[in-house]
Amino acid sequence: MPKQETTIATADELLALPDAETVTEVIELEPGVRVVCAALQMLTYMRMRVDCGQGDAFDQERWETLLIKNGVVQPQLTFQQAEQFKKKRVSAVEVIYATVLRLSGITPGGQVAEKAVQEAEAAFREG
Repeated sequence: MPKQETTIATADELLALPDAETVTEVIELEPGVRVVCAALQMLTYMRMRVDCGQGDAFDQERWETLLIKNGVVQPQLTFQQAEQFKKKRVSAVEVIYATVLRLSGITPGGQVAEKAVQEAEAAFREG
């Protein structure tokens, strides 16, 4: 397979990349119960990191609630509803966490996944 030549993107090409909310996946929590999850926008991700890092330690519980609130786009949930949802079976909650994290390219602790960083660095080196 021939190597595809890469060039440096233009501003228009960067802005033409898909918006985070268009990177979605429908997941089935139970038979007939589906939700739509989406990747987090960088701005949302950064605000969540700041919000959860206010105290002496990273607030993992708040982070997980915000992941549900911001990652589930259909139906839209309030913070309180997302918090209530965390009382459901682990498997139902965990599949949402995993989907939003995977779509967003971040780890459970909220860091950008190493693989995503490596792929971005490789793309810049090739250009």
